[in-house]
Amino acid sequence: NTVTFSCDCPAGNAVAGDFVDGIWVTSCSACSAGTFSLIPNSWCQNCPIGTSSQAGATSCDCSAGSFIDAFGNCMQCGPNEYSSTVNSQSCSSCPLGFVPVNSS
Repeated sequence: NTVTFSCDCPAGNAVAGDFVDGIWVTSCSACSAGTFSLIPNSWCQNCPIGTSSQAGATSCDCSAGSFIDAFGNCMQCGPNEYSSTVNSQSCSSCPLGFVPVNSS
């Protein structure tokens, strides 16, 4: 039996390469905040509008003030509605006379 070993740049990181003194050198570094990498050995992608991520993320979160709809899309809450948690499944209505406040 032949055993093969290899090294992967894990999801949440980006592979980069460059010539250094005539030798191709690759590196693996964490995706920056606001980007993500879903699969190993790939590049970081920007999070879709209305979403965010921490450094080294494998996905983006639906921000407070938004909700995840039935199709998995991150949607902004409607007028006079709010969501105070990340990846909320719905928005709540403000009581009569109150308005949503952005506390970020």
